[in-house]
Parts: sequence; C-alpha cells; structure tokens
Amino acid sequence: MDSDNGNIKVPLQIECTTSSNCIPRIYQGDKWTTLLILGAIISTFGFAVPAGFCLGVLNTPVRILQKWCNETLISERQTNLSKAQFDLMWSLIVSVFLIGGVVGGLTGAWFADRLGRKGTLIFGNVLNVFSGILFFISKYIPSVEIFFIGRIIVGFIGGLMTTVVPLYLTELSPPKLCGVMGVLFPVGLTLGILISQILGLDWLLGTETDWPLLVSAYTWLSLMVFIVLPLLPESPKYLYQVVKEEDRALQELSRLRNLPTSIVQWELTNSTVGPRRSNQDKWSLIRVLTTPRLRIPICLVIALQAGQQLSGINAIFYYSSNIFETAGLSKDSIPYANIGTGFINFCVTTCSLLLVRSFSRRHLLIFSCSLSSLTLILLNLSSKYLNFAYWVPYTSVVFVLAYVFFYDLGLGPIPFFIGAELVDIGPRPVVMALGSVANWGANFLIAASYTALHNWLNESLFLIFACCTLFLMMFITIYLPETKRASISVNDLTNEGRITDEE
Repeated sequence: MDSDNGNIKVPLQIECTTSSNCIPRIYQGDKWTTLLILGAIISTFGFAVPAGFCLGVLNTPVRILQKWCNETLISERQTNLSKAQFDLMWSLIVSVFLIGGVVGGLTGAWFADRLGRKGTLIFGNVLNVFSGILFFISKYIPSVEIFFIGRIIVGFIGGLMTTVVPLYLTELSPPKLCGVMGVLFPVGLTLGILISQILGLDWLLGTETDWPLLVSAYTWLSLMVFIVLPLLPESPKYLYQVVKEEDRALQELSRLRNLPTSIVQWELTNSTVGPRRSNQDKWSLIRVLTTPRLRIPICLVIALQAGQQLSGINAIFYYSSNIFETAGLSKDSIPYANIGTGFINFCVTTCSLLLVRSFSRRHLLIFSCSLSSLTLILLNLSSKYLNFAYWVPYTSVVFVLAYVFFYDLGLGPIPFFIGAELVDIGPRPVVMALGSVANWGANFLIAASYTALHNWLNESLFLIFACCTLFLMMFITIYLPETKRASISVNDLTNEGRITDEE
C-alpha cells in the first residue's frame, strides 16, 4: 500500500466485515467532521492567534509602554537610565519574546513526545493564562521585571506552538485536508497580529490606563479554550506509533472520523511506510542530525523557515510607517495604513487555504519567492528615487502591498507544515522543532540587526532580502520534492529525500 508521509491513499472501496459478510464500503474518512473542525478552531484561535497577538502587540502602544517602564524604574528602583541604557533595556523586552521562541522551538520535539500532542497544548494553554496574569498585574505592582518574565513565557509558548500545532493538525487531518490543516497556524498568526494592531489604537485599548487590558487580551481566548480542550482527541498516529497504544489510537481515530473502528483500522495501520517504533527506538536530536537520508529534508525545513524571515517580511512591517509617511500620509492615518497591510496579510494567507489544495506546494513556493524578490528590488528602486517624480512615493506603497500579497501566497504559510510532509512521524517532531528554531532565530537576527543595517545600507537593505529570497528559490527548485500528491512509491520517497522510521 502506497503512502505519503503518514497520508494514506484513500481507496475507492474497502471491505468491512459485519457478522459473516464482507460488504464493500465507500471510505468516508477523508471528510470534515465536527471533531476535526473543533480541533482546527481550537488550535487556531487558542494557540496561533495568541502567538501572533503577542508578536505584534507592542508595536502600536510602544511610546506609552516605554513611558511606563521609565517611570516605574525611577519610582520603584530609583534608577534613571540614560537614553542608550533605556534603548538597550527596551530592545531586550521586545527581543526576549524571540529568544523565548527559539527555546520553545528547540524543546518542542521533547514536549510533543513526552506529554503528547494534546498534552503539550494543555501545558501551553496553562502558561498562556499565567503569562496574561503577569502582564495584567505588572502595572499595578508595579514591576518591569514581571512584564519581562511575561514576555519570556509567551515567547517560549509561541516557539513551542510553532512546532506542535502544525504537527498536531497534520496528524489529525485526513490525506485530502492535510495542506489546509497545515496552513491554519499561519492564518492564526496573521489574524493575531491584525487584532493586536486594531486593539492597540489610541481610542480602544492603546492608552495609558488600558494598556494592561491590551497586552493581556489574548488570555480570554486561552480561558475559553480550557472549556473545550479536553474534548479534543490525542493524535491517533502518535498513540499508535510512538506510545504503541493501539486500542486507544483506534478509539480516537474512530471518534475523529465519526466511523466505526472496523473501518478506520485500515487507515491507522496504513498511515506510514515504516514499522511502529519501539520504546528503544527513539529519534533523538543526535540521531536525526546524523541520519544521512535526513540531511536534505532537514536542510529544506531549516532553509524554508529561516528564509521566511530572511525574506524581510518583518523588516517591511518595520519600514512601512516610514514609507507611508513619505507617500504623504498623516501621522494619524499611518496606523490605519498599517492595519490595512495587516488585513491584506491575513486575507491572502487565508486564501492560501484554497491554493494549497489546488496547486503544488513546490510551484507555489517558487512563484511566491520569485515575485517577492522582484517586488523587493522594485521597492528598493522606488525608495531610492523618491524625488524623481511626484508619483514615485505612491509606487512604494504599491510595492509594499504587492510584496505582502506575493509573500503570503506560498512563502508565508507553507514552511510551517512542510516538515510534516517531508518526513514520517518518527523524526518529524525533531525536524519540525529544528525548523521552528530556525524561524524564531532568524526573526531575532532581523529584529536585533535591523536598525544598524538600515542606518548602514538604507534602501539597499531590500536588495539583501531579495538576494536571500532568490537563493531560497533556487534551493527549492533543485531539492524540494512535490508533497501534494496523494501517494508516491517507497522508491520515490527515498529518491526524493523523504525518510521514514526505517533507516
């Protein structure tokens, strides 16, 4: 029976034994069910949205939060920092979220295998609520240190969920919905960023009195998740292959597909090429890194996750306010222009739910990378020659929006779940954790060096991002196999770089 990294080729008919008769049945396990929809909603709104929210929430009320930090240090610590010292402290408050993301991504595989996929979600949700409480009380204690600890925790959970949520969703999904489920996490991230931009407006929660409500607003989602999280199933593939609880795996899959165990047993036993792994057959980080046939998949996952950040998407958002100001927008209208950019980011990422079902991942990535590179080059030219004509600043705005559009067609969503399609369930958590580390690490690198690089290179910084994206496109063109097909042979899997639990 052919398979594709845990995604079975669904037959037109299978035989199901009822009493003494074998009756052909149409297999219905590749459709949306109530429990599958619930898992998708809870994973997206309970974990991806809070991660995106915490990623973007400090951008809009930045001056209010800086003022509070400065006043708190003076009143509570009798410390009056110089401008350079304060800027360093604030950069640490902002960037510690990304450092926490690196740590969370690095430990994602360990948590996913030790606590289970669902157990890790419960653990992450508890920490999300705890961090929200820390944010809310930090003003009233008052304590900058408490706020700082909250940023570390939400960063850690963001990195952890970047590994575990796409892994969990792709393992829950039937073959035909694997790509759609994999895109849900980046959709949630972009929605979280957009919500943080809207709530951060000065006539909503971006005020000196309401900012504790703003930075902890995601806690309400986490509290609601507690009500329904126990209803979600554990990953049947994890139960079957990792902890070898076949009966429980069958029950969970039966509940998930809303079909009898006699029917879904076929799907479970044919869900991977390789044999179930034993307790002594663990895929450690060292084993994954030293397995020759995993080298290309690891390089692809790391390159895609890091390349997603090195393409300059966050730098574009950093620079967009300057571009809008140069184009003639007033300072009062710039936040709304940024919200418009975030809205496009969310809408196009949502549309990719349909694109990944209709087009190949490989072609979407190549198309996205090539046009993103082109718009970055054009943005560099328009930014460099702003005074050439009155209409040039407006083209810069167009190129920013075009870049966000092309980025979200493939480079934005696909790297988050491609690891689940390149490797089987054994090494999958470790490989996806390595990708998460690369993503958050590259994000931290851009955030830490952006100001210095921009002061040095000015508009030419866009050319650096364009070159990184072009190199990524060439790497994808040469090495990335197509993973959209319903099934490919075991020989194809080996030849194309996919690795199963068999060495």
